Amino acid sequence: MSICLEHLHEYELTCCPSNHNIPVEMRAASSLALSDASLLLINSGTDRLLLYDLSVSTCKLHDINWPSDTYGVIRDICWSKYINLFLILGDDVVCSYSPISNQLIIVLKSSSLNGRFWSLTVLGCDAYILCRHDTLYRYCLPSWTLCHTWSRTDLIDIYTTDKFIQMIRAHPSMGSIALLIRLKRHRQWRIDLFDRRMKKLHSGEPIRMASAYPNVNIRPYAHHGQWILMNEDFIWRIDFNGQLIEHQSRQQKKETD
Repeated sequence: MSICLEHLHEYELTCCPSNHNIPVEMRAASSLALSDASLLLINSGTDRLLLYDLSVSTCKLHDINWPSDTYGVIRDICWSKYINLFLILGDDVVCSYSPISNQLIIVLKSSSLNGRFWSLTVLGCDAYILCRHDTLYRYCLPSWTLCHTWSRTDLIDIYTTDKFIQMIRAHPSMGSIALLIRLKRHRQWRIDLFDRRMKKLHSGEPIRMASAYPNVNIRPYAHHGQWILMNEDFIWRIDFNGQLIEHQSRQQKKETD
């Protein structure tokens, strides 16, 4: 199952051989994750996750309460096909979540306030966890054995162009990792692409946004290793080299509908 962007404007859930109507909550979701039969959503600033069953039709299965007072704010979510579980990243913990048992289980804890978690992705049997000060950890699943650590200076150029890493994402079909990087230049971001060992493959071109603090998200796009970068106003399609292919205003689409 995957998320497609119909004409780069609207979400569509595609599950061969049928399509599903998306829940209205998806349009306000700050993050989402898809398994073969489920959709997990989180809205920014809430302590509640929403799980939807997509096996036959789109229907809500569970409201999952997240104990933010002990786990911290939810920062990211993803699906791991390798262990057949959702992973939920809080400030201080990583939890696995099984749609079958409807249980949250802590699998990893942050070691300190300086190492609080920020972003998460999974590529095969590897989980990549980005911390708030741009330290990146790679863990081997399902044991959660620490395999490698990268510092900020291993990943970005903090001395000239780069400010911090906003997000990490994986492209399963290409076996590549994308870092969404906030630049020192006002309101600019860039997508750099790496292999699974975090050797840089390509450095993307800067993309300017209208807001200094947009709600940004990046997702793999199925065609030829492409990526989709989104904020509240625009959708950008990025190629496998991190270069811009096209962009589209969401407001423009609404006005033409």
